[in-house]
Amino acid sequence: MAFYGTSINNGLVLSYLGYGTVVGNIRATILNIAIGNALIASVFSVPGGYWIAVGTIDRVGRKTLQWLGFSVMAAVYFIIATHYRGLLDAIYMFIALYGVSFLFGNIGPNTTTFILPTELFPTEIRTTGHGIASGSAKFGAGLFTLMLPSIMASMGVPNLMLILGSISVAGMVLTLFAIKETKNERLEETSSLSGYGILAYGKSTATKTGKK
Repeated sequence: MAFYGTSINNGLVLSYLGYGTVVGNIRATILNIAIGNALIASVFSVPGGYWIAVGTIDRVGRKTLQWLGFSVMAAVYFIIATHYRGLLDAIYMFIALYGVSFLFGNIGPNTTTFILPTELFPTEIRTTGHGIASGSAKFGAGLFTLMLPSIMASMGVPNLMLILGSISVAGMVLTLFAIKETKNERLEETSSLSGYGILAYGKSTATKTGKK
């Protein structure tokens, strides 16, 4: 919700702040916003997801990167929300902070939420579990992408950032308490049913009733 909601609406956020707006010249405005989007992608998003995440995920761990990414995203959103007026007078500082949210979003949850399901779901339900996880994520992302312009127009950027920060905190807490670390473990170990769960119960019942 936080990552895709902002990334797809980057141009709207930047124009709302007045970045790159040239009164009476729509072409120059669009060009400036396009340059702003390109800078955020090249300086923050791509290095985060394709360099730092790939280079550290097997050393730092999936769970660590995920909760760290959510934590930094939350901190950035809360800083923007509480210092919004001052940041309007330092627009490049705003863009730098805003970019950091994408950097750590890609280092963490935008990468790890695709890796962890493939390593944690048992083989028997891996595709189903991953499909539900991905579908839920895309539903939330799509819904918030559509809602973000209305939220920003009706509530303002600071309140929008407070909402995004709260979502990120929820992600951090869920990661810390509900996710198992899979670093340096074999797939057979990370996805093992370990004798519990619906599938294990079903197998146990089948054995007791003599079914194969």
